[in-house]
Amino acid sequence: MKGVNNITRETNVYCFDLASQLGILSVDDVEKTYEVILNALRNGNKIFVAGNGGSAANANHFACDINNEMLCRNYNKYSKVISLCDSIPKITALANDYGYEYVFSMQINDICSEDVMVLLSVSGESKNLVNALLAAKEAGATVVSVVARESTLSEMSDYSIIFGNGDYGISEDFQSVFFHILKRKINNGLAHIYK
Repeated sequence: MKGVNNITRETNVYCFDLASQLGILSVDDVEKTYEVILNALRNGNKIFVAGNGGSAANANHFACDINNEMLCRNYNKYSKVISLCDSIPKITALANDYGYEYVFSMQINDICSEDVMVLLSVSGESKNLVNALLAAKEAGATVVSVVARESTLSEMSDYSIIFGNGDYGISEDFQSVFFHILKRKINNGLAHIYK
């Protein structure tokens, strides 16, 4: 039974850490970020999203869920969310030919000033994400970062949400919470319930 007690303690600590971070989250900052993203989507613009590792998986999940929710709700048919992480062949070709630090920035040559770039990162220091930020800003797009600590991304983004105190798990959990709340906003505040 000793192993069960350790699991229970670790589970309680993790849940406590997550709840503590939610307790200090600036809801005003989050709401401002949602308004920027929702305005872009209402106006038929694109949301680009990128991240590395678990954040890349969250970027793909973000694009899938938001695009599906907009389709179900007959949202602006010109709006779309594009994950820059969804093509392994594209990423590896760009990394091989130009360097991993350019795998995202080289995919956004059609970004425009009405679009939004969402960058998901724990460290906020990944060169490929910083380069994507610079390319997006050069095009006049708005940049949002969701990071786990103050960093290059949080300082250079137009809007930044800092969550997780550097903890990978807690930070990546919040990335998922972030886009699930956005999905609910697209659905007029209602949960998308499986029936």
